[in-house]
Order: sequence, then C-alpha cells, then structure tokens
Amino acid sequence: MKKMMITCLTLILLTNGCLQTDPALCEHIADQNKKDTCYNSLAINKEDSLFCEKIQDQKTKEKCHNDIARYGEITLCEQITDSQQKDTCYNSLAINKQDPLFCEKIQGTQQKDECYEWISQIREDPTLCGKIQDQTTKDSCHTTIAQYTKDPLICEQITDQDTKDNCYENIFSNNNDPAICGRITDSPQKNECYLKTAHNNKDATLCEQITDQNTKNRCYWTTALNKEDSTLCEQITDPQQEYQCYDLIAKSRGDPSICEKIRDQSTKDDCYFSAAIYKNPLFCEKIPNKIKKEYCYTMVAIYSNNPLICEQIQDQQKKGYCHQSILLYNTGPAYCEKIRDQSTRDNCYLSTAYDRKDPTICEQIQDTQQEYQCYDFIAQSKGDPSICEHIRDQDTREVCKKFIQ
Repeated sequence: MKKMMITCLTLILLTNGCLQTDPALCEHIADQNKKDTCYNSLAINKEDSLFCEKIQDQKTKEKCHNDIARYGEITLCEQITDSQQKDTCYNSLAINKQDPLFCEKIQGTQQKDECYEWISQIREDPTLCGKIQDQTTKDSCHTTIAQYTKDPLICEQITDQDTKDNCYENIFSNNNDPAICGRITDSPQKNECYLKTAHNNKDATLCEQITDQNTKNRCYWTTALNKEDSTLCEQITDPQQEYQCYDLIAKSRGDPSICEKIRDQSTKDDCYFSAAIYKNPLFCEKIPNKIKKEYCYTMVAIYSNNPLICEQIQDQQKKGYCHQSILLYNTGPAYCEKIRDQSTRDNCYLSTAYDRKDPTICEQIQDTQQEYQCYDFIAQSKGDPSICEHIRDQDTREVCKKFIQ
C-alpha cells in the first residue's frame, strides 16, 4: 500500500515536469516553482523529509511533509504549521497505522470525528464511536459497526429512533432473526421485518405478529407460495389475494383440486386454465363453460405445440382454428406433414420456408405456383441466384435470376 501510494504521487509529479534522483540536479533549476516540485518529488521518491526543507513555498513544503508523514512518524506532522494540513497529517497517520491515538491530536472537531469513525470501522470497534462528538456521525458509526459485526446490541447505542430501527432492519436482512423485529418501534418497519422473516424462514406463525391487515395478508400469501401450502391461503382476508394464492399453488403443484377452494366460478375456471397450461391439458375438462373450455384446449395446444390436443375440441370450426393457431405460432416441417388438408399443408411449408430461409422445404409444396414463389423469395432474400435453378419453368426461373442480378 505504501509503495503504491508513493508511485501514484510520483506519477502526479511526473506530469508537473520533474522527477529527479540526484538533488544536485534540482539546484540547477532556475524557476523556483519547478525547483520546489523537483525537491518534492525527491522527498517522496526517497521517502526522506529532509528534501521537504529545501522547498521555499511554505504550503508546498507542508504538503511535502504531509505526504511523507502518511507513512512515517508523528514528528513529521508536528513540523507542519498550517492547522488544517497538520490535522490531515494526523488523520492519515491514524488510518495508516490503525491507531486512534493519533485522532486525539486532531484539533478540528469534524475531522477528529471522521478519524474515529474510520478507525472504528477498520478495527470493527464500537467503543471508538463513543469518542465522536457529533451525534449523527456517532449514530452512523454505530450503525456501520453493527452491520459489520451483525450485533444488534450495538444498535442500542443509537439515540435517533429511526436510525436505530434501520440498524435493526439491516442486521435482520443478514440473519433472519425474528427477535430483532421485536426491537423495532416503527410499526411499518416492524411489520415488514416480520413479513420478510416469515417468508425467509417459511414460518407462517410470524405473520400473526403483524398489526396491519394488508401486510399480514401479504405475509400469508408469500409464505404460502414459498411453502406451496394452500392451507395458508385460507388465512388471507382479501378474496382476490386468496384466490390468486390458490391459483399460483395449483399451477406450481399441478393439482387442480386446489382450484376447488376458489368460491368464484370465473376465477376457478381461470385457475383450471393456468394449471392446464403449465401442467396437464386434461385440467381444461374441469371448466364447465364450453367457450372457456375450448379456448383452454387451444391455448394449451399452442403452448405445447401439440396438434393432438386440438382433437379434444368438439366444434369443427374451432378445432380448425386451433390447428391454424399452432401453425401461426409453431411453424415447422414436422408439424406441416401432419396436416391433412393440402392447401393448409402447403401454406404451412411456405411460411416455414420463409421463416427459416430454407429452400429444401419448398420442394414439399404440392402447388407449383406456391413452390416457385417459395424458391423466388428465398433466392432474393439470400441473394443467391443458384436457388432459382430449382424452378422448372424457364421463364419464371429467368425472372428470378434477373431480380437478384
């Protein structure tokens, strides 16, 4: 660390035009500012404060002593006459040596407080926070050390109640101890603390400690989802949240019986729909509304890219729509060959060839005009006239090549 800082300071001095290793060379510099800079660089490079004494400008001289004192002895700080720079020197020495005794020599109250705060954090020693005069800085110091050490007892030293509550909450986020929540006096913060603890520990009994009903509902909701325990949804007083709780757990576990707990039929149908999409298409059968049931089968067929699910739909027109929807969202040769209707099958191959820019798919198309259109489009999109050679009609083939050239 010492060498690194000296190197950084040396580089700064280099930009000012002088880095000498021979003091005799500095003597030959006529310009006094450059001569001072030269001695300053020598002092830092050789770690020798005697070169600082050769500097004529008082501020530059004191800064020179200050820079070396960061890694030297207290006697160097005592040679500085400017009080602010002397305080900075003692502060640097205290931090470098991790010794709070040097903080005591600082005259400025704010810098002394900052010195104790720095050393307390480096040493993780909360007793040093007690030496700080400014109460806000002292509270901040205790908060930081408490968070470092994860010790809630340090939070007790904080006088500002909001800061103390935040201190407890920060420690809680690291160890999930519900006892810490009880120390918080601010009700919203205390409730949030119990909510997070209940979720992280999968302990729904902690939700009862929450005084706000909305937060309590959220507590049961998050804990129920975390444990995949639908019985906890029953504790939620808001019907919409309760139903959503059942819906998500039914979908997660793939258990349609959980949907039965929902009293509203429309929401119950949505629950079956969600379970069908994510787990089992047969859940669609539990939806009594015919329109919703057929829509459920269509969406599951599209989501799973499985045309066989469309066969569960009784209405022929809607069954055809189901197949067309899969074609729209899940085009592919493997699917196209399953389509019985030739026109629909050719359209499937055409759109798949367009999408993949694959001319080999064009040859599967039965309609000649669509086949040629397929080759023409891919040849132009890829800029490859050789693809036009697949077109058997000479005139159409020549037109295809002409547009590419």
